[in-house]
Amino acid sequence: MKKNMKKGLLIGIIMLISNMIVAQSKVSGTVVDDKGESLPGVTVQEKGTTNGTISDVDGKFSLNVASDATLMFSSMGFKNQEVLVNGRTIFNINLATSVSELDEVIVVGYGTQSRTEITGAVSTLNTDVLKNRPLVNFEDALRGQIPGLDVSSTGGQPGAETKMNIRGIASVSGSSQPLIVVDGFPLNEVSNSAGGGLDEYSGKVGAFAFINPADIESVEVLKDASATAIYGNRGAKGVILITTKKGRKGQSGITFSSYFGVHQMKKRLDVMDFTEYVDYQQTLNPGNRLFTSEDGELFEFPEADKMNVDWQDEIYRRGAIQNYTIGVQGKSKETSYSLSASYTKDQSILINTNFEKITSRLALDHQFSDKVAVGSNITYSRIINNGPPTGGREGTAAGLTISALTAAPFRMDNNTASRFRRAGVNPYQIDQDEQSNIGGPRNLADNTQLDKIINRAIANLYVDVAFTDWLSFKSTLGLDFFTLVDQQYYAAATPWGALNNGVGTSATVNARNLLNENYFTLSKQINDHRFNLVSGFSFQQNISDFTRAEGRDFQNESLGYNSLQSAAEWFSSTSADKWALMSYYARANYTYDNRYSATFTVRRDGSSRFALDKWGTFYSGSAAWNVHNESFMSSNNMISNLKLRGSIGQTGNASVPLQGALLDQQFSNYTFGGQFANGVAPSSLENRNLTWETTTQYNMGLDLGVFDNSLSFTAEYFVKKTTDLLLFTPLSISTGFENGWLNIGEIANTGIELSLGYDLRTQSGLTWNTSINMTSIQNEIKALGGDGQPIYIDVNFDGIYSDEVILEVGGSINDFFGYKSDGLYLPEDFDSNGDLFSGVPTAGSGEQPGDIKFKDISGPDGTPDGLIDGYDRTKIGNSLPKAYGSWNNSFGFKGFELDIILQYSYGNDVFNATKTKAGIFFGNSENQFSDWLNRWTPENPNSTQYAGIPVRQPADFLIEDASFIRLQMVRLGYNLPSKWISNYGIKNAKMYVAANNLAVFTNYSGYDPEVTTNQSSAPFVQGIDYGAFPRAKTYMAGINIQF
Repeated sequence: MKKNMKKGLLIGIIMLISNMIVAQSKVSGTVVDDKGESLPGVTVQEKGTTNGTISDVDGKFSLNVASDATLMFSSMGFKNQEVLVNGRTIFNINLATSVSELDEVIVVGYGTQSRTEITGAVSTLNTDVLKNRPLVNFEDALRGQIPGLDVSSTGGQPGAETKMNIRGIASVSGSSQPLIVVDGFPLNEVSNSAGGGLDEYSGKVGAFAFINPADIESVEVLKDASATAIYGNRGAKGVILITTKKGRKGQSGITFSSYFGVHQMKKRLDVMDFTEYVDYQQTLNPGNRLFTSEDGELFEFPEADKMNVDWQDEIYRRGAIQNYTIGVQGKSKETSYSLSASYTKDQSILINTNFEKITSRLALDHQFSDKVAVGSNITYSRIINNGPPTGGREGTAAGLTISALTAAPFRMDNNTASRFRRAGVNPYQIDQDEQSNIGGPRNLADNTQLDKIINRAIANLYVDVAFTDWLSFKSTLGLDFFTLVDQQYYAAATPWGALNNGVGTSATVNARNLLNENYFTLSKQINDHRFNLVSGFSFQQNISDFTRAEGRDFQNESLGYNSLQSAAEWFSSTSADKWALMSYYARANYTYDNRYSATFTVRRDGSSRFALDKWGTFYSGSAAWNVHNESFMSSNNMISNLKLRGSIGQTGNASVPLQGALLDQQFSNYTFGGQFANGVAPSSLENRNLTWETTTQYNMGLDLGVFDNSLSFTAEYFVKKTTDLLLFTPLSISTGFENGWLNIGEIANTGIELSLGYDLRTQSGLTWNTSINMTSIQNEIKALGGDGQPIYIDVNFDGIYSDEVILEVGGSINDFFGYKSDGLYLPEDFDSNGDLFSGVPTAGSGEQPGDIKFKDISGPDGTPDGLIDGYDRTKIGNSLPKAYGSWNNSFGFKGFELDIILQYSYGNDVFNATKTKAGIFFGNSENQFSDWLNRWTPENPNSTQYAGIPVRQPADFLIEDASFIRLQMVRLGYNLPSKWISNYGIKNAKMYVAANNLAVFTNYSGYDPEVTTNQSSAPFVQGIDYGAFPRAKTYMAGINIQF
């Protein structure tokens, strides 16, 4: 019995040990941070036991645990995370930073600050946007992501300039673009057109086109005066700070990324086909002998379907894009390095339009000792941009986009010509049409060359000396070299070239920018008191020159712009300019016990752009209260962050041409004594009293985080007032000049910014990060100086339409100005002789039933007078949105990632100037929108579609609601398990598919509601659509690999 008991006990022990062994399993995986970087030293522990390990230098770990165990991951500065094993063996863990344990460091002007100490309005771009999205243009990463930053496209051309403003348009001089600073070096706006021909009517390359999105580490947007005042004059319109990647210790390696994609048109505009066009011509243009004989016979075309051509199908194609980026990063004890190179080729949706970009960057930092460090950041970009003109103006200056809509919907080839002859058309008329076909879209695309090559090299060098652990000095020297080679040729077979038997131009623009910064930084903590002082001196100088040659009348066109010397007529011009900016600045930050913070900034700028008042001094002050760090909040476990902020400050603006305050004289020929003589004449009015434009801004902010900041909320209220506006305005005829630069007027922007974010992480591994933001701004013109009379702005897309925008006291920037419609003229408005009854307003232009009827608003004495004239024009719309923002969602589960971004804009109008060419129904030979088919007629009396317009002037039928919701991006990615890739030396690998600009929900009838084709002298004007390059939707697939 005893022996049996011993035997049974032994068997039980063996079974127990066996069960314990069976219940154990080996788990392994990788731990990364929010940026996807490996995290070494993370504690991995089996919950409820002492069994654990730590992740290695590559973030990898392995551990034997029970199959039903719970794994706990913890690391200083990151939120703890628990994950159920549940039979799994491979884990990819993403640890979120914990603000309560590790305060985020934010890049600000001339240094960094912890987010706790930030007192101004500073927004940070979520780095996941940069890490996860395949960005064709960096602007897409900003679109809708930052409250208060309005980003709108000028068109869909590759690399196209994007219009941006921070907290509204606060100036009407120069560009409204914010200052872009890359690693401490400001990127000046550069010329991308040498002028001449149709080049100025085509899309421009934006400043962000020179930046490789894969190089960017972080992006901060400085919005209020407290944050931007340190940049003085340059930061008057806000600042975007971009920090590029540097080598990190323990993260040496090689990265490679690539994506391929296809572009597709989202929509076609509905123009008349051949049959409808024939009806239109025979009805409104009976003098067109291609469709109506001299005796009034209407020709018939039984094979009309074989003659029809939609030129949109001819000039738009399926585009393609490809990108390759390689990077090498590393850091030793003394030296860190980051080297990258990229190549992008973008064949757009418009035929013969291509864009190529090469970028390279070297960031090198070396610590000579614990006192002295040196470094450099060198970038080089080369852009090759070519394609036919897209926008344009009237007649011979019409661009491709407009021509595709207005060209007659047939191609006069041999087959079409024979069908016209069989219909009875006089062969002479057919020959005439063939000879006049030089304006056809395809002909324009194939016989026009607009080729640009842009080279830009930027070197930013620094030396940093630490005198003590609390006092340092940094000196930087930045150099920016820019060269544009702009070559154009318009063959004699194109409208522009036909006037001169071929026109060719070749031009070069060179710009050299130098920046030297020298500043001391004192950072000291005494008990609970923390001080940070920055004081320095800055000098910037820009020198540029321009050379252009033009040839006309070519006997041999085979070499195009490469043989200007063979032209019968030859012209040349040159110019050069130089400006300088000298500045002194200081900023003081004080924080007490992580509860109370204050910042004071002063900057004194001296600009060579002014003649007398060269110097301006600008101040700002701000304070913040971290309420959550108060002792009375210690027992509150729900609120993890509560901060109140307030600021006030001023910034200056000197964005005027060099000719604004100074006398600009140009050589001019004149006749004296019957002979030509050379002379010099002023080309602009000198205004030596021109001075700084000043923007004063007030800001109040609230930051709230609850449940360990998993739920966050930020609210801002601001007032931004600009006085002494710099404006290029009409002058009295007594001056001898039409326009000049003056300090007149005042503009105010009042707005709110709201953002809400939520970060969900479950034990099952599911993560969801969502954020939504909204900005609403009210813009008002408070004064215009002088007698306060309105200022009218001609957008310059069409020689007939004029003064489409008005600036007037009580109005807003970008108010559209024109006639208001009052329905249509109907038969009952006319007597038996076809004349309008008395009391029915008339423009005296032979109105007909079905034409638009405009409201008689006023007359010379201020009361309606029955006449439609300039007294009846009024505000008819505005291009500024009432609210805009985005909704961003990122999901993660077991290696899969799903990102969805929605962008929206509400309350903004677009001036659909394309209708001034394709929607006026004047009865000429140009094709029109098919809306004419549904026009009012006696047989279609209930229609509200106009059949014609009595005056060819801006009116509300051209203004459309451009509110939209855009499905900006959808991306599905998968992180490959380490067991699949580790044997190949690969640390991380991700594959994805994505779609950009997938869908737009809008009532706007044009290609895209987010558009600007402004050709006026007022660059703040936006929301004009005149033959804009359509934005495409793009489908992509790519891979990111880290070795």
